Amino acid sequence: MAVGADKAARETSMDARESMLILGTDGVPGKGVGVDLVIRGTIEATIYHPPLVDVAWRDIQILLDDPTYEPRKLRTVRPFVIQSENAPHVLSKGLPLPDVE
Repeated sequence: MAVGADKAARETSMDARESMLILGTDGVPGKGVGVDLVIRGTIEATIYHPPLVDVAWRDIQILLDDPTYEPRKLRTVRPFVIQSENAPHVLSKGLPLPDVE
């Protein structure tokens, strides 16, 4: 959708496009998606939503080391914003581990 929004705005006028902030929500590396679109300047940012399986895996690893561990019943997994300043790092080093409360 972000690519379509960018295209529609550019077809309207460059002034219209320059006055907009377009965000994506896939936040993945790969040609023509998420991080690549940010690096190319097609969109201003994309949001990476860490998969919940990463959080569950972390709990499993802790539980294997400490059988008395009781995982929290409610977790907050923070999304990660990828923008021009950190997109090259994400592309070269990979997506961050989930930031969990």
